[in-house]
Amino acid sequence: MSDIIRLWVETSFLSAYRCGGWAFVRADVGGLAGKAGGERATTEAATARAALAEALAGLPTSAEVRLSSASPLVLRAPALAGLSAGETSPEDAAFWSVLRPLLAGRRVTFTPAKAEPRTPVAFTAAWAEQGRDKAKARGPFVAMIPRSNLAGARVTT
Repeated sequence: MSDIIRLWVETSFLSAYRCGGWAFVRADVGGLAGKAGGERATTEAATARAALAEALAGLPTSAEVRLSSASPLVLRAPALAGLSAGETSPEDAAFWSVLRPLLAGRRVTFTPAKAEPRTPVAFTAAWAEQGRDKAKARGPFVAMIPRSNLAGARVTT
């Protein structure tokens, strides 16, 4: 039987400042891990794509991935990644096609979730907001979420 990996992926975007932040928390046989980041002069779509690319990078293709998010763009990513230039603008198709190899051959289930208090989704959303604010103040960055903070994710299997 393959491993099951749980992922919570969230984004935060301020259109007035064109700053975006993202975060993910991963739960697998190795325990909990997470990463957050942010970017200036970006778009909401670019933030969602960066979040997914970071969250899916390095995962074994044999694993079953169960991804939860409150972000509509994150949840639409499989459909957007599969679009061809005939179905959308060539720029959009090229933009989202970066995710195609990360999703290909994987069993990834995308599930909508609410950022209810004291849930992994709310925890991840808070880190995405912090990533956005840090990028707005200091510029682009990517950082691991400290293991001591991950206890606050309240992940149950």
